[in-house]
Amino acid sequence: MATRSEPRQPAGRPPAAGGARALLGRGAVVAGALVALWTTQPLWEPVWSWLVRWWPLPVAALLIAAGLLLTGQRDSSDADALEVRPLSARAIVLGALALTGISAAAAALLLDAFGGGAPAERLEALRTAGTIVIGSGGGAALLLNARRQRATELALAHQQLVATAAEHDATERRTTELFTRAVEHLGSDKVPVRYGGLYALERLAQDNPQYRQTTVNVLCAYLRVPYAPRPALGGLRGIGVRARPAPTCRAAASVNRADEHRRQEHEVRVAAERILADHLRPHAPPGAYWADIDLDLAGATLLALDLTDCRLRSARFRGAVFTGDTSFIRAEIAADACFERARFAGQARFSAATFAGKVDFSDAVFAEGAWFSLATCTGRASFARAAFTGDSWFTDALFAAAADFPEAVFGGSASFKRVTFAGTAAFDRATFTGPAWFDGATFGERDGGGDGHAVLCPDFADTVFAAGVPDAVARFVPAGDRADR
Repeated sequence: MATRSEPRQPAGRPPAAGGARALLGRGAVVAGALVALWTTQPLWEPVWSWLVRWWPLPVAALLIAAGLLLTGQRDSSDADALEVRPLSARAIVLGALALTGISAAAAALLLDAFGGGAPAERLEALRTAGTIVIGSGGGAALLLNARRQRATELALAHQQLVATAAEHDATERRTTELFTRAVEHLGSDKVPVRYGGLYALERLAQDNPQYRQTTVNVLCAYLRVPYAPRPALGGLRGIGVRARPAPTCRAAASVNRADEHRRQEHEVRVAAERILADHLRPHAPPGAYWADIDLDLAGATLLALDLTDCRLRSARFRGAVFTGDTSFIRAEIAADACFERARFAGQARFSAATFAGKVDFSDAVFAEGAWFSLATCTGRASFARAAFTGDSWFTDALFAAAADFPEAVFGGSASFKRVTFAGTAAFDRATFTGPAWFDGATFGERDGGGDGHAVLCPDFADTVFAAGVPDAVARFVPAGDRADR
């Protein structure tokens, strides 16, 4: 079914300003007409005397004209604004008859009113009637010219609309083709081609803001592809690993090719991570920051992710493996952040990070140090069953809602100095193998129930402090659990 294009508001003209301008224009036309009538008042005295005598005739003419217009007009809507209807044969015949009737009526009225008996007066009346006829014909010609001009302007406006739509379609088609080609380059087995695909996607997203989230989704999908980095050999020294026999030449060449492919893929992935980070920092160069971006890197193998000072809408790292040092220093995540079952092989730095939504580190493993100093968690924070193999630092952190550490294992030192727990703090069944500090920590309160008094509500039931119960939490540990175990 064919559809009609609706008229568009001209660019650069607000609707309110256009309406005020049209109203002023109509007022100026009415004022000019009143001034012209007042100036030519002496010339209208004969006509006024005639109208007083023959007023039914002009009223009848106006009624006939209105009836003809209403009869020939169809119902229209806004969608018909660009439609010009052709003149029908009936309209042409009725117009000719109306013009002839006006001419005959004008001649008869002029002869009757001003003809008198002298031939000169009758000749002058006929001449005036002829002038009226010619003027009526000129008015009809002007009406037709105005209609022709309107049709020309509407045709030009329609052509402009068609050209604009065609240009937009061509731009979208070209952008889609470039995007598809860049994505195909990411699947190439050649490293330079993959590099080209990465930077082509970055340029497309930079020039087309509507493709930025899509580009980020593609980069995240690329990083989620399974990848096994080369294992570090340092951890194998000194533990009695038997030397393997020297590989043959063919096996050695195969190993070298695999190592080279792994090294090249490592560089491409680092470049993809760097592209994401460069465009998620609000203090990036003008126009380079991509706002309101969601990251979905669940299950990805991340090599050297550095999101320092980045600002995200949401982040999903469930099951992700962070092989190198990871930095979320001063990062801001406006919605939920999920690090459930994440593995941090290097240093994990979340110092001064802000989590405005819920943050989940359940079952996460921190192989080395974990830094959460000055971090702010506005929503619920969960570290249930998290394993901190190295030292963990939560100094001066703020937990505005509940903070859950049940069954968490702290293998090294654990510092909760000056931490503010505004909500409940649950450390039940947690294990502190190394020293734990809670000096200056502030715990939230809850209604004691019944007596109207508020009570402090941290939960240290069945918590194990291998290096001794800290003085700051001794009063919260049940009597049967205060002994070191």
